[in-house]
Amino acid sequence: MASPVYESQSVVVGGFLALVSRIQARRTPSLLMFVAIKVLIYQISRILYNIFLHPLARFPGPLLRSGFYIFNYWEELRGVQAKKALALHDRYGPVVRIGPDSLSFNTANAWKDIYAVKPGKPEIPKDMGFFTQNTNKVPSILVCNHEDHVRIKRLVAHAFSDSALRNQEPLMTKYIELLINQLKKKVRAGQGTQDILSWYMFTTFDIMSDLCFAEPMNALAIGAYQPWIVTILNAAKNGSYVRMERAYPLLAGVSQLYKMMFSGPSKLNTSRAEHMRYSIQKTESRMNNSMERNDIMTPILQHNSEKGMSRAEIAQTLILFMTGGTEPTASGLSGVTYNVLHNRRVYDKLVKEVREAFSSDSEVNNVAVNKLPYLNACVKESLRLYPPVPARFPRRTASGHEVIDGHIIPVNVSSMVD
Repeated sequence: MASPVYESQSVVVGGFLALVSRIQARRTPSLLMFVAIKVLIYQISRILYNIFLHPLARFPGPLLRSGFYIFNYWEELRGVQAKKALALHDRYGPVVRIGPDSLSFNTANAWKDIYAVKPGKPEIPKDMGFFTQNTNKVPSILVCNHEDHVRIKRLVAHAFSDSALRNQEPLMTKYIELLINQLKKKVRAGQGTQDILSWYMFTTFDIMSDLCFAEPMNALAIGAYQPWIVTILNAAKNGSYVRMERAYPLLAGVSQLYKMMFSGPSKLNTSRAEHMRYSIQKTESRMNNSMERNDIMTPILQHNSEKGMSRAEIAQTLILFMTGGTEPTASGLSGVTYNVLHNRRVYDKLVKEVREAFSSDSEVNNVAVNKLPYLNACVKESLRLYPPVPARFPRRTASGHEVIDGHIIPVNVSSMVD
């Protein structure tokens, strides 16, 4: 039986806790309102500062963009960022303030000032707020520091030397011939209208998968998107959502809802991790296979040393190749095809140049096609009109002494060329 003293103490303690709970319950709404008002005042003050008092206030640009980041992220999600940037430069000139701490330039001098390596001067660091963190935490050649970039680039260059590219040519030719044969089959079967972008996708993914991992995806043979291709494409899209959620954490819920509505409940969320996991498995399998092939991996492994690349870095580099060497190439080829086929004069002139240069398919190679001036002009002009990667790769100033296109740029400013 419990002591009366303990019982009375329990009653007193229980009553006190109940009283505290009632007081807290009454104060909670007012406390929350107080916190909300303080947060609101802070945000409004920050917006007003960014618009009127920020060191970038002297640069031209839309007023609301000076106070909010959301416009850039929304345009990126909708795929209209390049068009909006062009319109802004047409209106405001060669330099435009596109965000609270962001400037967009569109001149050749700005390109050199932002991205070129200058002797005796450190480069402007990459804006790490733009690049998404890899799930394995290993920095790729896109985001690593200067010393690691030089080290990785020196090793990877062996896979893209003139001799290496010549050795890889038969492998590429095999898939190009398969593409042509597949299209011919479709025409003979009465299916003359085809989505050329998809077929270019199948080709580039088969080529890069074979070059990187010694295993094609067989997308061309099947004539359909393979699961890994879909995963890679979704992983690329997910980066836009990640950047917006990082800048506006409170919008993460809205972002997830948007992804569920237009991309499925989990495709984009898991795509980057799936792409990473599958690529690492393929890389490990290829590295454990000592066979020598005319591909990307063999020169890297042959020249890898103690000062070379770790297995994780090699995997991360091949992941980048599987993203950057596939969809952008297919997209660029689609642009060339579209522009040539929609201009009869260009088409006729190009056909004439090719027919006069080659009498058979066996004569076509990388060296020979580089000597065709009109073909190369068509490719370059299509890339100008239809850039496959119209994305920004911003740099963020680390000092207040950077001069870009004649403008002194403050420290911690994201600068890019659109």
